[in-house]
Amino acid sequence: MMKWQQHHLGECLTLLSGGTPSKARNDFWGGDIPWVSCKDMKTEIIRDAQDHLTPLGAKNGTRLVPADTIPFVVRGMILAREFPVAMTKRPSRSIRI
Repeated sequence: MMKWQQHHLGECLTLLSGGTPSKARNDFWGGDIPWVSCKDMKTEIIRDAQDHLTPLGAKNGTRLVPADTIPFVVRGMILAREFPVAMTKRPSRSIRI
């Protein structure tokens, strides 16, 4: 029989949150850097995002996460009915999801 080891959550993962670059700045948006948000979490595997940042936008409040990162939603009304979890398949920028 397998025995489970106990660990503090912080020993097993790194928790990060990102931010949202200003939507009023057109020079932040429309680039080729995926910006993952809740609306991209309708699938288990995220290969791309609906929104994309420019390099300048990516430097303003976001965090780069590598491929095979597991984002999950931590706030919003969606949590009343589900807990969206996915996996990125390419480096992406992330909001607080």
